[in-house]
Amino acid sequence: MDALILLRNIVIGAIALGLFFVLLFKIVGLARARKQRAYVLGTLFAPFMGIGDVRDPDHRLVNEATKQKEKEADDSGDPLNREKSDLPES
Repeated sequence: MDALILLRNIVIGAIALGLFFVLLFKIVGLARARKQRAYVLGTLFAPFMGIGDVRDPDHRLVNEATKQKEKEADDSGDPLNREKSDLPES
């Protein structure tokens, strides 16, 4: 009996996964053909596309370059003078 339940769950999962990929393939086909239905589906799924922490890797590189540029602009290039500095020596 347990084997039949396991087999049923596997079959249902395989069918669901197959339907997902078929629908995904259809949506991509509609989008490539620039059909009106693709725009409607995109609008319906737009709120779900922002779920999660998805970041653009190029955005990270731009942020790092901006920080580096600010750091270089702040650095005057002059060595720190220990006699005039309030910082304790290490």
